[in-house]
Amino acid sequence: MNLKLEVAAAGRGGWFSRRDAIVAGYSDADLRRHVASGRWVRITRGAYAERGPVVEAMPPWEQGVWRHLRAARAVYHRLNGRAVVSHQSALLLHGVRVSELDLRRVHVTRLLGTGRSDRAVCQHAARPSVDVVCEMDGVRATHAARAVVETVRATSYPVAVSVVATSSHDGFRSAGSPAAGGDPRRPRRTHRPRRLLVRAVRRDRRVRRSRQVRRRRSSTPSAGPSLGRGRWRVM
Repeated sequence: MNLKLEVAAAGRGGWFSRRDAIVAGYSDADLRRHVASGRWVRITRGAYAERGPVVEAMPPWEQGVWRHLRAARAVYHRLNGRAVVSHQSALLLHGVRVSELDLRRVHVTRLLGTGRSDRAVCQHAARPSVDVVCEMDGVRATHAARAVVETVRATSYPVAVSVVATSSHDGFRSAGSPAAGGDPRRPRRTHRPRRLLVRAVRRDRRVRRSRQVRRRRSSTPSAGPSLGRGRWRVM
């Protein structure tokens, strides 16, 4: 990667587009050759990144995080302000790392119009509407508390517990400046949403246990005939 393309990739947060490579002096044949050799990776449609020895030395899951973060930035740039990064993709931007998260698709919530999901991008409707977003390194994402709630609702129970526990223990990275509402000099406090989420998960766990107990009791065969006052009667 020459210096011109390095500057372009750094300005985008670690990825570059096909147009960036063409402007920097590379051809389509060069793109195909570097991707085939493994030096560059295609992170999403029309977006690429250079792995390098540091990334190659990472464990597989950390490589997945590295790739997903760049794909999320590329998708946000491609949608051109019509959506914000959300769900587990926003969690990664906020600094939450849970190894069980499904990172196969980038998740965004649309602010304008409609969109179609595919194998690489999952587009959600804004329900409820997105009133507050955070901007981090030029990428707008849902607030950290909302990202946790949306991820918990869309994943399995064990992963949801890990998400809440990690968010409560490690906290979130600086959320940047709120793009709508709030005072940028005073970051929003997130301990109350985290506490409420922990309570919700514990309450759900108690409900699940009580249901299991009821099912076990209902599946236990009722007592057979018993002797009472010299005759058989059904209990």
